[in-house]
Amino acid sequence: MGTRRAIASVATAFTLVLAGCGSEDVDTDAVVEDASEDARAQAEEALADLRTEAEEALDELPTPEAPDVKQELLDRCRDTVGSMRDADLQTADSVQQICDRIEGADVSDVDVFNEIQQEIENLEMS
Repeated sequence: MGTRRAIASVATAFTLVLAGCGSEDVDTDAVVEDASEDARAQAEEALADLRTEAEEALDELPTPEAPDVKQELLDRCRDTVGSMRDADLQTADSVQQICDRIEGADVSDVDVFNEIQQEIENLEMS
């Protein structure tokens, strides 16, 4: 996920440089708008991936693999925060709080992970 975001950021920066150095026919406002829409789409995809990962994590808790499952969910959560910050979405702060809850959660406490999963489901893009 981080690699895709990095590639998108480089592509956006390259497009902006080309727009600034290119012909006068390039509409830089449109380029910026497209980049903003791309960032939002990536954030929406990241949130959908986080929701899926949370559902899958609940199926694997508590098991011997639970610490790995928790770490994968935490990594996905942090990627989602990054995507949301790239898109300048206020929801990033709420997702960061969820990441903090995941990090502090005991993998044997399925009830806490059920609450976390519900919080993730209730998130809206803003």
